Amino acid sequence: MKCLVWDRKRLKKRFGEKGVKDTELLLDYMTRKGFSILQSEAEKIPEKLKKFEKPNDVFILLGGDELIPFGRVKNPAYDGDEYVYTDNIYSSSDDDLLLPERIVARLPDGGDIEFLHLLIQKLGEDVDKKRSFGMSAKVWKLASREVFRVLNGRRLLLSPPVTYRDIELPSRHTFFYFNLHGSQDTPFWYGQEGNRYPVAITPKNLEEIEYGVVATEACYGAYIIGKKIEESMSLTFLERGVSVFIGSTTIAYGPFKPPSTEADLIVKLFFEEMLKGRPAGKAFNNARHKFFRTMIKTQGFLDEDDQKTLLQFVFLGDPFTRYRR
Repeated sequence: MKCLVWDRKRLKKRFGEKGVKDTELLLDYMTRKGFSILQSEAEKIPEKLKKFEKPNDVFILLGGDELIPFGRVKNPAYDGDEYVYTDNIYSSSDDDLLLPERIVARLPDGGDIEFLHLLIQKLGEDVDKKRSFGMSAKVWKLASREVFRVLNGRRLLLSPPVTYRDIELPSRHTFFYFNLHGSQDTPFWYGQEGNRYPVAITPKNLEEIEYGVVATEACYGAYIIGKKIEESMSLTFLERGVSVFIGSTTIAYGPFKPPSTEADLIVKLFFEEMLKGRPAGKAFNNARHKFFRTMIKTQGFLDEDDQKTLLQFVFLGDPFTRYRR
């Protein structure tokens, strides 16, 4: 079953009665395309999913934090984040939030009902042509190359020397990989060499993007709370035409060199699953389970950074997107 999940009351508060009526018309159209609809108060959605779901169901949350709030989970790591913003409260069928069973995606709204409606209408688009783009902070070049080689990427751009002033993003590549610094206060991603942190890429650099699947290790790469489209890289990627965006809602971790762990590992596993032809939502869920098994096998437990990684990475976009060879 393919199920669209929304909260009518919250949507009305954010977008008014017209927003509700237009959404209901669109959802009625989506039912004719084979989708089921679950309308519920956001606070009751986790329990509703337990009663509603069947094996292999896919649930799509309609809206950002203002419409269907992220879970606020106490941060298991010792850093500047008090909480981890997570969708695992919706994708887990029990109290173990680290190993979700359900496939759950989120279509954000960015304060624009037409943007949300566009994402709904586009559900089911596939990608093809194994062309890859990668960009990393120079300080992480060894670790990033280990991830990028999964995509057979020819050239990993490093920042510095590359910055937002001279970067050119291809319009029709399939996979986009980024390992840069991010911030919850600005929409920019940053490179690093020593104590230099140049702006590597901004939303304005995405004007030629039309297509593709994006995964980023940037801190706050998927932090969309209170953000308009132009204030967020993730929202701008989706607005430009990208089908899938995988990223972290908080401070993320990764190594300086191989082997891949933490953010590097979950992104690497996601790309591997996508290349097998899995639907993106299934690929993301498989990646999380493989991450769990890999860390248990290699170190016997999940440390605080591993736990945070499993909580903080979220799926924005279309869970049905496949890579067609």
